[in-house]
Amino acid sequence: MRASRWPSVALAGAVTLVCGCFPAATQKAAGESQCRMLADRNGAQLAEIENLKARARNTEEQLARTEQELAVAHEQAAVERQRLAACQRQADQLREELKKGFHAEP
Repeated sequence: MRASRWPSVALAGAVTLVCGCFPAATQKAAGESQCRMLADRNGAQLAEIENLKARARNTEEQLARTEQELAVAHEQAAVERQRLAACQRQADQLREELKKGFHAEP
């Protein structure tokens, strides 16, 4: 009896193995649908990443321009401070000359 059951057990095992390897049509359709959805989401995320990279490059370029403008403004401010200091020295000298002139005349 054992010998006669062996082919049927082997056949049942093979059928189970083969049936387990092939998904049902609904599972296949669901898997394909999920795959398309994930591919679409992946494409959208890749596009968003590219947009963010472009925005980051633009922001970095704007920052570099702003830093250059700030450096120029600092240089101009230094020149203006020197001019102001020179004007203040000149005004102080004129005040001293005026004080000396007023004290000498009486």
